[in-house]
Amino acid sequence: MGWRKVDKEDTVGIEEVLGELFIKRTKDRGVAVKGWVEQEEILSHPVIGGFVSHCGWNSVMEAARHGVPVLAWPLHGDQKVNAEVVEKVGLGMWVREWGWGGERLVRGEEVGDKVREMMSDEKLRRRGREIGEEARKAWEGSGSSQRALMEAIDEFKHTNLAAIS
Repeated sequence: MGWRKVDKEDTVGIEEVLGELFIKRTKDRGVAVKGWVEQEEILSHPVIGGFVSHCGWNSVMEAARHGVPVLAWPLHGDQKVNAEVVEKVGLGMWVREWGWGGERLVRGEEVGDKVREMMSDEKLRRRGREIGEEARKAWEGSGSSQRALMEAIDEFKHTNLAAIS
């Protein structure tokens, strides 16, 4: 089976996307969903122990908000910068040897090893919980993010009113 990008409008069945052999091998070991799912809803579930992510900004923010450790695998654009942020703040790990945008084929065993490493790293899990708590506080009604947004709106109002006058 070759590489295939799947999006929510794709009408191809999951067996065709993943291959019949993969479906048989993993039948009792997990769940494969081809339909559209709400990523944040999944990340908020208490059993989620980690997130393999391309590190788009929204994905990083959602993982941080829910305190979920990230295994960063950036592909293009700002994702390298975001992966570095994830690593530097202690929310996750970035395996730079995997390359950038499909530079090299990464074996499933490599991914599996890193997922196990990420999920068993107690320091990473603890830091994820701390970041999640900090993010929740920032988004509360009187949190720093809420205050910064209101200050920006007030500044914008005053600037525009002065320009109109």
